[in-house]
Amino acid sequence: MWTEWRRVLAMRQPALQLSAIREYENTQLLRIYEPLIIPGIIQTFDYAKAMFIVNARIHGLPLEDVDEAARNRLARQYLVTEGRGTYSLILEAAALRIVYGDAQTMSAQLDFIEDLTAQPNFALGIIPFYTPRRQLAGDGFYLFDEAEVRQEFWPGAYSSKRPEDTMYFGRMFNMLREHAVYGDQARREIASARDGLHGELEATP
Repeated sequence: MWTEWRRVLAMRQPALQLSAIREYENTQLLRIYEPLIIPGIIQTFDYAKAMFIVNARIHGLPLEDVDEAARNRLARQYLVTEGRGTYSLILEAAALRIVYGDAQTMSAQLDFIEDLTAQPNFALGIIPFYTPRRQLAGDGFYLFDEAEVRQEFWPGAYSSKRPEDTMYFGRMFNMLREHAVYGDQARREIASARDGLHGELEATP
């Protein structure tokens, strides 16, 4: 149930990204909750590259791998854009505002997320700042149908295929969904994050 990154990253980041594609292809409903980052399945190339640079620095991995790792991560994105399966994502508002790469990278990432909200197989919920909470903000997790749940942390990753665990996280997802806004309200949250980003750029000497 617990995997240390120092073991799996021995195969290096590009190969690790390719190894995950089959599970995504076999999943009919992918539910994702992320409090602080944009989920990998909807990352732009530049955002993904920036994330892999961070990972390389944390784990002492070769920086020359990051472009290939980003390309390999994006190899699964067609599943969303071509309507293969259903995707239900919940993001905390902070995930729209924590910048990886530079401001241009983040702006393009926000634009891409906004475009995806028009996809019929894609549901994006945003939990706005200052929402009165009945459920804790917590660590992100991925639910692959009812078959497996995964969580990633700095030193490693947790995964479980036990029905009691996937049911537990499914219940947590439903509770978080009660806090989220969708549709036009979610797009307004994206626009607010973009406006704040551009305001910071204009204020920078």
